[in-house]
Order: sequence, then C-alpha cells, then structure tokens
Amino acid sequence: MSVPDSPDPARPVPARITYSTAADVAWYATLPTMFGAAAAIFTDPAGRVLLVKPNYREHWSLPGGIIDEAEPPHECCRREVEEEIGLQITPGPLLVIDWSPPDGVRPRPLVHFIFDGGELDDGAPIRLQESELDDYRFVEPGEVDRYLPLRLAVRVAAALLAFVNALAVSLFALAPGLSARWPAAVLGVIGLFFTAAGTRSILSSPSTTSQRSRQLGLLNLLVLIFGTELVTGIILIVNSHNATALDILCDALVVSLLVGIARAWELVGDRDTGLFASLAVLTNHDPGPLRQRPVDRAGQAAAPEAGDPHP
Repeated sequence: MSVPDSPDPARPVPARITYSTAADVAWYATLPTMFGAAAAIFTDPAGRVLLVKPNYREHWSLPGGIIDEAEPPHECCRREVEEEIGLQITPGPLLVIDWSPPDGVRPRPLVHFIFDGGELDDGAPIRLQESELDDYRFVEPGEVDRYLPLRLAVRVAAALLAFVNALAVSLFALAPGLSARWPAAVLGVIGLFFTAAGTRSILSSPSTTSQRSRQLGLLNLLVLIFGTELVTGIILIVNSHNATALDILCDALVVSLLVGIARAWELVGDRDTGLFASLAVLTNHDPGPLRQRPVDRAGQAAAPEAGDPHP
C-alpha cells in the first residue's frame, strides 16, 4: 500500500497499524538488554595515564563505573570520576566504545564508553574514594598493560591512539604555515603498514573462521580509513585547494575517532603488537609472545573478574 500524496510533505501520515500501550510494554519486555559502563582517560603533562587501584580486585583500572538506570554515558563518567577521585569534570569527546559478551556470572553483554578526561596538572587535587580505592598512579603508556587486564589495556590503547591519529592531522592543519596534507599521507602509510601486520598476524593465528571474519571485517574498515587519509593527503599535496579532498579527509578523521582505530591491535591475538613485533610479522619472523597476565595462586593466568565494570 502506497503512502497517499499530501499537499504538505511535512504533515504526519497516520499509521496503518496501531498497538495498545499494553502490547508496546509487552514487546519492550521481550527485547534483549545489556549492561553499560563509562570511564575517563586522564593524562599528566608528561603524557602518563592515570590508573586507580580498586580494593576489591587485583588489577588496576580507569576512573569510572557502571551506568545507572536511564543515565547517559557521559553523565555516568562525570559522576563516577567525582565519586572515585574527587574531580569535577565535563567529559570530553567519546574516544572508544567497546562491547564484551556475557562472561561467567555476568549474564548480559557489557558496553563500555571511554571519554577524554583531559590533562591534569601536576599536583591535581585527587581525592580517592576510600571505600572502593586503595591507590592511584600515573603510568607510562607503554607500561599500561602491566597494570590492566588485557581487554581494558586494549581499550586504553584504542582511546590514546584514536585520539592521536585524528588530532595529529587536525593540529598540523591548524598550525600557521602548515597543513594537513603531509601528516595525512604519512599517517595513512603508517596505518596501512600496521594494518597489514595485523592482517598477517590474524591469518597466521589459530582463530576460528568466524573469529577471523569479524577481525578482518574491522581491519577492512581500518584500511578504508587509512587509505582515505593517504589518498586525500596525496591529492592535497598536488592541489592544496581541493575542497572535496579536504572534506573527505575530515570525514575520515571523524570516523577514526568513532571506531577507535587502535582497537585493531586487539585483533592480532596473543602476540606482541609493538613496532618491532609488527615488523617481525611482516618479515615472517616470530614476533614473540605477548606479555603474560599476572598468575594467580593456582598458577593460572588471571582472568577478568566476573561483574567487573572493566572486564
């Protein structure tokens, strides 16, 4: 049945099928649900990342926690930061969205939002929530994975690198006498290079076909992002007044923030994903195992705790 013509296109067209309020309530009750959590990444002037040590688990974490009923993620981030470390902030851009499947006693998936908390000056008035936290410290980015469970370490890397990838090009474009064309081309080449290393590592890993398909799907998106940066950068090098190329480059940078480009390193499995390890993969050398997780009393690798807001 076609929609009848109306002299006013903006005028609402009545629905052909309607449902009672009770039917709508019953339908919503059948929909799947999930848990949510929000956190913030803070850095100090030296670029180190702020981590906090909960008193109810072994590993460290980011300031943040579980989203309350009907609470927006950015408001949860603001509230949890104030509760846990005593700082009143307005969360910055959303850097990473991460999804985790049900795990152990946690019966539903968990969606985690990580926001940019900004830079804290030396001597920032951090006040720990003593009922939940024992300590805090600023950690070098390269050392973060020694403090966090693997999945959270990946999120932190994703947030930091996604932020750097997009802002590096943008800041060069804003600097007097500079432009985005060369940074876009250079970062495009670097991104494609490491995406190729990730693809090679995935194809050589013992993952199942379905796992590889999901991983390669995200890597394909990363290739599109970095390839767009490279192509538009080259076009702008040739003709810096090409408005279309500049618009497309801006879109690619926005997408890189939304996707969280550094999450690609989560796809390479249980291998080291640093610069030299990635070079080793491309040259068919063994890149070596990933740094091991802490070992519990039974000699088993420590897994994320069930119910952990940062699994």
